[in-house]
Amino acid sequence: MTEVFPESEHRFCVRHMWKNFQQLYKGDALKNQLWKIARSTTVIKYEQYMLEMKVLNEGAYNWLKELEPNTWVRAFQSDIPKCDILLNNLCEVFNK
Repeated sequence: MTEVFPESEHRFCVRHMWKNFQQLYKGDALKNQLWKIARSTTVIKYEQYMLEMKVLNEGAYNWLKELEPNTWVRAFQSDIPKCDILLNNLCEVFNK
């Protein structure tokens, strides 16, 4: 993909990311915190929510720290694309 579209931004579908996350870290509190982090619109909020995740579960915090925030956190994503959707549900329609 980077060879064909070298300037394009790669983003993860947060729902799919969460499915992988929940295999290791279960519970509504962790799920809700992950989504709170993904929806962060500022770096300050991202850092605050990440610290809250660390308090909830340090393993989950470390798992998320391994991911580049610009691939899944709104605060780090470019505003050039005119789409800020964190899910790829539209693509899923075509997959069915």
